[in-house]
Amino acid sequence: MNWSKLPIPFGKVSDVVNTGLKALGKRSSVIPGLVNNIFVFAGKRILSRKGNLKMFGSMMEKALEQEYVS
Repeated sequence: MNWSKLPIPFGKVSDVVNTGLKALGKRSSVIPGLVNNIFVFAGKRILSRKGNLKMFGSMMEKALEQEYVS
């Protein structure tokens, strides 16, 4: 898989862990990163299930295309 083709930037492990630890005991879940939060908001509030499937399906196709091309 070529994860670099996804529009979601990867956070540093230390930043993700620190965000999780800060929220520990305060929130039931936490999503680190602005772009991640935007995708979650769009997926829950704006897009239909079909729209969600199309958006994330096309992102996964881009990440997988190199592996399956002959």
